[in-house]
Amino acid sequence: MSSSSMPRVSCTIFMTKMIILFALFLSLFALDVFGEGYVGAVLFPALGIFFIVWMWGRFPAPSSHS
Repeated sequence: MSSSSMPRVSCTIFMTKMIILFALFLSLFALDVFGEGYVGAVLFPALGIFFIVWMWGRFPAPSSHS
């Protein structure tokens, strides 16, 4: 694998994870709304905390343009 294709592969893997997480979010939302349960009250905050912990340090640092 050439070094020029490495960023594209990394981005694809990252986006695949995001799409899977989004699909899980939608599934949980539908289960909560249409199942009239309280699944979202526990799982949505837990998934949010998990996402923040999992992605900690991967967000780009804000750049100052002043």
